[in-house]
Amino acid sequence: PGQNPGQGQGKKDGKDGEEKKKKHEALAPPSHFGRKKRKTKGTSVATKLPSVVPASKCRLRLLKHERMKDYLMMEEEFIQEQQRLKPKEEKDSEERSKLDDLRGSPMDVGSLEEFIDEDHCIVATAMGPEYYVNILSFVDKDQL
Repeated sequence: PGQNPGQGQGKKDGKDGEEKKKKHEALAPPSHFGRKKRKTKGTSVATKLPSVVPASKCRLRLLKHERMKDYLMMEEEFIQEQQRLKPKEEKDSEERSKLDDLRGSPMDVGSLEEFIDEDHCIVATAMGPEYYVNILSFVDKDQL
């Protein structure tokens, strides 16, 4: 009651209100919606086992441990199966490459009929048909 209106409970400067408005307006709206995702910490997180909530020894804790054990056993079986199949895949790829080497590119014996331009010519085969073919860069055109 006995204070000056500029001090204490009286009205404050207009600057404070403007600063609050500016701070509030400066915030941009969020670019995403929903729950914030946790950042994983690399491979160390994948190797850790989850913590089991009931700390005291009880049936619920036992069941949760059994479930974790089942998942770990399934994972182990999957890894063993993948390791067993891996040599088979490598063997198959080797066999395919050997087959491709044996097949090679199809070759036919023929005679040069005429040059079309620097890079193309017509070749006649012994069977009769004539082919329009490319002349490869390693062929000596002077000897043809």
